Amino acid sequence: MNKICILGEEEELDSCKEFYIYFTAKWCNKCKKSYDELCDFISNYDEKWFQVDIDNFSDISIEYEVQKLPEYLYVSNNKVLFRCNTINELKKKFLNKIIK
Repeated sequence: MNKICILGEEEELDSCKEFYIYFTAKWCNKCKKSYDELCDFISNYDEKWFQVDIDNFSDISIEYEVQKLPEYLYVSNNKVLFRCNTINELKKKFLNKIIK
């Protein structure tokens, strides 16, 4: 089951206090390869995820200072608390956050 919401309106992000963002692009091969693994990983958790295509939402990409794709961010109270670019790094940071 896919738990990633594809961003359609910026208000969706603003309405959430705590969420994760998966920045991607249709032309990004690493993004395509990591997508299924990401979906499998997050399927066991209830956190809110948004998928943001940087070509469709360049303003959000600039706001969150996206440098490399794919990029995963954890945002709480409008602050980025962590960011990473690989699934393995995401898993480690995510699980450390859950354990704390």
